[in-house]
Amino acid sequence: MSCTPTANSSIALKLGGFANTRSALDYAATGETGVNFHDIRRGRVNVMSYRDLRERALAAASGMAKLGLSPGERIGLVADTSADFLVLFYGAQYAGVVACTLPYQVLPGGRQAYTQRLRSLHKASGARWLLAPSVVMTCAEEAVGRTADAIAFEAFLESCCPGDEGPAIRLVGADIPAYVQFSSGSTSEPKGVVVRQQALMANANAIACHGLRIQAADRACSWLPFCHDMGLVGFSVVAMCCQRSVDYLSPYAFAASPLSWLKLMSEQATTIVYAPSFAWRLAARRCRGTEQLDLRLLRIAGVGGDRVRIEDLDAFVDVMSVAGFRREAFQPSYGLAEATLAVTMGDTDLQPIIDYVNIEERGEGFGVALPRSSKHSAQQTFVSAGRPLPGIDVHILDQKDRQLPERTIGKLWVRGPAVAQAYQGKTDAPLPRADGFLDTGDLGYMFAGELFVTGRAKEVILLRGHNVWPQDVERVAANAVRADETDVAAIGLERDGGEKLVVLVQGQPVGVEEQERIRRTLVAAIATAFGATPEVILLRNNSLPYTSSGKLARVCVKAMYLEGRWLHSSQMASENVV
Repeated sequence: MSCTPTANSSIALKLGGFANTRSALDYAATGETGVNFHDIRRGRVNVMSYRDLRERALAAASGMAKLGLSPGERIGLVADTSADFLVLFYGAQYAGVVACTLPYQVLPGGRQAYTQRLRSLHKASGARWLLAPSVVMTCAEEAVGRTADAIAFEAFLESCCPGDEGPAIRLVGADIPAYVQFSSGSTSEPKGVVVRQQALMANANAIACHGLRIQAADRACSWLPFCHDMGLVGFSVVAMCCQRSVDYLSPYAFAASPLSWLKLMSEQATTIVYAPSFAWRLAARRCRGTEQLDLRLLRIAGVGGDRVRIEDLDAFVDVMSVAGFRREAFQPSYGLAEATLAVTMGDTDLQPIIDYVNIEERGEGFGVALPRSSKHSAQQTFVSAGRPLPGIDVHILDQKDRQLPERTIGKLWVRGPAVAQAYQGKTDAPLPRADGFLDTGDLGYMFAGELFVTGRAKEVILLRGHNVWPQDVERVAANAVRADETDVAAIGLERDGGEKLVVLVQGQPVGVEEQERIRRTLVAAIATAFGATPEVILLRNNSLPYTSSGKLARVCVKAMYLEGRWLHSSQMASENVV
């Protein structure tokens, strides 16, 4: 089956200017481009033009009305990587129903943990209906219990007649909710960000026109999950608003074989792709046979969703330059669900800006980033996340909310038309301050108009009076035992008036002698690098929690540790592998 074309022959490229997702899809449907879902292992592809997507979405909107769903009412959608999910998501847009996107993934603990996660998120959504793929219907039915109704994607869509637009669908106002995005780090108290149509369109316009500078020959590729803002907004809404074809691969396919992601880009002549920093490192480490790849047309290799590490980018360039990959393609960025998606983006076709610094510490992650001449004399290396998009203000504030000068690390606050106003069900507690600024919870500094993100305020570890970033500890630990950094977690705990460092490593051998060797190796490496003796815990594979975008969820790790989820003892006997 042929994929949708890269360019439209019947309509002109239009970037933004749409009032809402409905009007954007109406325009995209007049062309030939669309979405393509690839199953690399089976050699299959499911193709759907935007014309087909619109027709099926209108039928789905009619089906939602038949369920008794009214405009403004919530509906839960389990966001698997499928054409069915997009049909239902855009069907909700036409119906004025607010889609609450929920994860399609197995968490540590397996089916039971996933069911509990769905139960928590669905309850927070306030939805009467939960729609899910048939393969997870048992979990969905258990999750809603008697409080709501669950129905399979397939059964619902079969009941919707193609071409049936049902009763006249009301116009979708710019100020009504478009969907609810649950923040990726949500734990016991899920936080659903209510994203309104005007905020969504404002961010989509800024990303397309000023961030990505979309061109008529662009084609996108993504394995990012639709329950995450970068996957849903960046590689569905923005792509659709620009009438761009997208090739999708499931997150599980990427995790199993990063090479399949690169092969897909090569085969489809991809020009735009985005992924967290760790994904580029993982692809570089696991990929072999790159001689057959052609990445010369990759115009933008975006990096976002977590702190960008220059080592990850360097590793990818070292391996993929033979395939024609250019370092200038990397485009670091910064964003968060509470700001719809993007806040800052790097310049296109320029190498990422690197800042080599020594930190003059002022406690709690605050300090001054003093410039150094090279990485050899630097204590830390930070990659610029780019400049604020038009209409977005970024302020760096101290503990008393006073604005800080350049190169001073403080709390990162943002303001702009894409900033959400409230969390789901918490209209009495607006997200931004009265002046419109939102506390992101991140730390960083500005220099020459560029934003440098240094970490999460809640994750900073204080050791012997010094601020230590968990990513740095994880890198040292991973290198010491030749593990992947995504399999290592570092957290800090207050103990006896001081800070205790805990390092957890999953997927290590279970033999007692080998455990003891690993413990000694880790303790020695971390003590040398940071002057502290850690508590070391070995875990089975798939034990650490991750966010919907694949990032390590350190806040969840800390909560699970404090709940006694894992045995915690600095002596690594066989029972420590839990």
